[in-house]
Amino acid sequence: MFTKIGLKNFKCFESVEIAPRLITVLIGANGTGKSSIIQALVLPKQTLQDSSGTLQTNGSILQLGDFKELIRRGGPAWVDFRYSGRIEVTGEAMPSGVEMVEFNYLARVVAGRLWQADFKVSADGILDNQHSRHDFAGSLHEGGRNRILAPDRITLRQSYTVMQLSRAFAEPLRAGGGSGTHPDVQTLDRYAEAIASAVPAAFSQVFFVPAGRGVDLPQYPMGTEAVSEFTTTRGSVEQARTLLTTLHIESHLEQQVSAWFEEALGVRVRTRARPNLQVALEITPVGALSFDNAVNQGYGYGPVVFVLAQLALAPPGSTICIEEPEIHLHPRAQAEVTAVLARSAKKESKQLILATHSEHILVKLLNLVAKGELSREDLAVYYFEKDAQTGIARAEELKVNADGTLEEGLKGFFEQDLAEIDEFLGARKKQT
Repeated sequence: MFTKIGLKNFKCFESVEIAPRLITVLIGANGTGKSSIIQALVLPKQTLQDSSGTLQTNGSILQLGDFKELIRRGGPAWVDFRYSGRIEVTGEAMPSGVEMVEFNYLARVVAGRLWQADFKVSADGILDNQHSRHDFAGSLHEGGRNRILAPDRITLRQSYTVMQLSRAFAEPLRAGGGSGTHPDVQTLDRYAEAIASAVPAAFSQVFFVPAGRGVDLPQYPMGTEAVSEFTTTRGSVEQARTLLTTLHIESHLEQQVSAWFEEALGVRVRTRARPNLQVALEITPVGALSFDNAVNQGYGYGPVVFVLAQLALAPPGSTICIEEPEIHLHPRAQAEVTAVLARSAKKESKQLILATHSEHILVKLLNLVAKGELSREDLAVYYFEKDAQTGIARAEELKVNADGTLEEGLKGFFEQDLAEIDEFLGARKKQT
């Protein structure tokens, strides 16, 4: 999970920092930087899918244009990314294995390439039946010409394995070769690799559910393999095809998604094979005997399938970024889907970052805090706004109280409701 995300000179931000919790809600007007926070989390994952080590602004998940388009207008020709977090490592059985890695990583990118990096990586585990903690601090400056790493190895008796700085974005450490007795070197190599791969693993466990999603065709070509995530820059048809194929192949996943639909929306969902290797999404109200094609049941269900399927597939400890979970949903349905998201996040330790324009989603989460189903430490709320003259955006944390209230009130939502009511009353007064 991520505990801090900081950006400098990125898109509309001169400088911004947020501290995500189990559930983090990003609110504010359009164009104030909410999606930019999510993009900054997804970019390392997309970059790690490429072997070049350079920042991948255009890939299978995001298409953001040239690196120059990420630089704040009028700012210097670099972008700073800062990430802090922790990841539980599923290592090998005792007597040796890494259990937890915490990291703080700052990277400056120039022209798409890593120019400067400063980091600290701390690993706790068991090494040769003894509790072990290793703290690595490193810096890489001037594109790699100046490097410092301390310590630069892990030792066990008379053996050691070397740790090395990496020049790749989002991958601060790499495990090098070892020397010494064969069994100890093998143990150290595995241990070092677990530490070095932990930070990239944290980024790889970021999942993105974009606003552009839905199931709007009566059927899709059936694929042959299930996947672990559906977002792709190859278009909405490909997204829906992989979603329905995965649901159809993985029956337990389909059952879980259907159970959540029943809990939140009072309907059940299923996929059904059609002639000519096609697959369709079908929906029925709870208690009904027959299913109808989803396209004949309204557009609101399709986007929710994406959200709940990704929620079910993401492993514990992962981070799921969802743009506009409320799309096409009735206010009551928004609240009930939010409750499902929150309970799953709490039960399975899955971090949620929600960019939303819906007061119903935020109020539901605050109600869960008030009822004790979430703690105030589980929820962070950030309000985004942009200066009209400079075009620079900022993010303000709205403190959540133990009773589910916000210390400074809920900005940007009810003010508009009151304005509309005042305008309506004024119009009625003129009529009379």
